[in-house]
Amino acid sequence: MAAKAKELGMTDRRLWDVLGAWRAEGLWALVDKRKHKQSNPLAGVDARIIEAILDQHTAEIDDSTGSLDRFHRRVQNRLDAKHGEKTVQLPSRATFHRYTQLLLGAGTPSGPPPPAAPPPSSPTGSSVTWWPTGPARSS
Repeated sequence: MAAKAKELGMTDRRLWDVLGAWRAEGLWALVDKRKHKQSNPLAGVDARIIEAILDQHTAEIDDSTGSLDRFHRRVQNRLDAKHGEKTVQLPSRATFHRYTQLLLGAGTPSGPPPPAAPPPSSPTGSSVTWWPTGPARSS
């Protein structure tokens, strides 16, 4: 151990500490955490925009599923009503959609779309049930 410590330019005690940390925490223990910064993709976003997205989402929880473009318009309308016309501008639609996905998760702001209506019965009287792997016929 002394030879390896000397080779690495460490004391024996320091090398034993590193070995103990590695055994306890794994590889992450060997990383110099002073140089590792946690990233927050919403760090530079105006807090009023984040608040408006979350408030609008809460207001639309029980509404039918809509598009992100409609949600974008409604959030901008909410900001205009609260802070004054064009006081707080939303970013581009692509950036807004990215913020919405980060804040609300995947999918549309009001949740997953409702299931599609079942297909009508065929003229022969047999119904067709659609599965992800293809149609399955039943008589």
